[in-house]
Amino acid sequence: MKLAPHLHRLGHDVVACYLVDTDEGITLIDAGLPGHWRDLQRELRSIGKSVDDIRGLVLTHGDSDRRATS
Repeated sequence: MKLAPHLHRLGHDVVACYLVDTDEGITLIDAGLPGHWRDLQRELRSIGKSVDDIRGLVLTHGDSDRRATS
């Protein structure tokens, strides 16, 4: 879903992933869930891009389902 000229969102209200499309390539803000893979590919295709155009990933929070091992 296009939110602004260079900003796209996929996912839902609880878990979302944002694509920032610049001349240098795509930056993902958060990675979404495994089930969002097809949505990511579809959104990239809709703007004429592919996963090869992704240049960076910014993670904004920890992943609560990972447990530390001792």
